[in-house]
Order: sequence, then structure tokens, then C-alpha cells
Amino acid sequence: MISFTHKNVLITGAGGGIGAATAKLFHSAGASVVLTDVNEQVLAPTVTALSVEAGSTKRMLALPLDITDPVACHSVAKKARDTFGAIDSVVNCAGIYVYREGLLADLTQLQWRRMLSINLDGCFNLSQAVIPHLSNNSSIVLIASVAASRGSLMHSSYAASKSGVIGLGRSLALELAPKTRVNTISPGLINTQMASAMVADRGDAVKDGIPLKRFGEAVEAAGVIAFLCSDLASYVNGETLNVNGGMYID
Repeated sequence: MISFTHKNVLITGAGGGIGAATAKLFHSAGASVVLTDVNEQVLAPTVTALSVEAGSTKRMLALPLDITDPVACHSVAKKARDTFGAIDSVVNCAGIYVYREGLLADLTQLQWRRMLSINLDGCFNLSQAVIPHLSNNSSIVLIASVAASRGSLMHSSYAASKSGVIGLGRSLALELAPKTRVNTISPGLINTQMASAMVADRGDAVKDGIPLKRFGEAVEAAGVIAFLCSDLASYVNGETLNVNGGMYID
């Protein structure tokens, strides 16, 4: 088990999926965690799960956060610093996905902007907000998608937003080094609520195209995130790690 004792971690999208699994993993490894999601109701299951651990309330702060709001991002970053001290790791799991959203020719401006405002602008907003509060030897991990590398039929806005995340991560890796390392993970089909519509519609066909012949689990993505934030990855910077069972090999 990698230890994050005496480390402070800020996680967005902590209410479910990869974000919740990441929060549980870091917390069980000793970290103080700042959990954020769009509202307290979404965060409640993760807060409840972490509360069963001894002394957990002293190492946990749950805050609502609309990641599209720059002012709110700065407020949360400052509150994290004021509560636990300098931030050692930031994991930006907040994001949306709409199954079969539509062909580009049919997308509305509202659909396009909503996807980019959460998936890409949100990464910008939070990354900018946390910079003054990061510790030395800190780490940021962004979440992209296999769609950024392969493209995705009827998901052009999603693929574009996640391609932007990869570019942002690489640029931040250059800007924030040597104080902070920045890396990105690019998940394939992970067995979460976000992917449930796709799984129900064409899960077997998708699974057949994955060399490992199964979907990933959120905890498997969380494990890669933990590695990237740990000293084991102390010389890994500006990378995009595919976590997709071989679905896309770069």
C-alpha cells in the first residue's frame, strides 16, 4: 500500500465513479482529503463511506463545488489550504458524458458549451485556483478519455473536451515543474454510472473489442492515480497513461 500519511489531497467529482474510488483509496492510505462535487447530496455516499474509518472526520472536508465557476474554485482551494495546509495532490475527476449526444451537424451551441465548460474549462479553473496553494513536490492528475485519442462517433464535444484536457495537462507539466508534476490518465470504458447507458446498449460489443475482455473498475483507475501522485512516480511528468485494458494502445 502506498502511504499518503500527512499528505493533503483535493479531489473533484468525488461523489461517484473514479472520483469516489480515488477519495476512498487516498483516505485509506492516510491522506487528509478535500472532497468536492456539484452539491452535498451527490457527495453524501462518499462522505458516509469514509466516515466509518477511525478518526476520519479529522481528515475529511466535504465541499460543494461548481467547477465551471472560477470564483468557487478559488474559494475551495483556499479553504483546503486553510484547513489542512499546502495541497500535495489535486485530482480533477469532475466531468460529464452524454451517450449518443448527437452528430456534430446537429449539436446545439448549448450542448457544445456545456460539455466543454465542465470537462475542459473546469480543469482550467481548478488548476489555476490551486497553483498558489500547492506544496513542493506536489502533483496534479487530470482525467481524459480514450475518446481523446480515438475520436468517438456522436460524441464529438466529449472527445474534443478530453483532447483539450490532454493538451492542458502537458502544458501545465512544463509550466509548473519542478515544483509540481502534472500527468493525465486516459480511461477506457470504466464500470461506473456514467457509462451505464453505453453498457446497457452495446456493452457486449464494446467488451469484445477490449483485449482483457472486461470493463475496468473505478478502483483500477484510482490505483493509477495514486501511483502518479506518489513518490514512486517522482520522475513522471507530462505523461498520459492509458487505463483501458488494451482498448487503445499508443
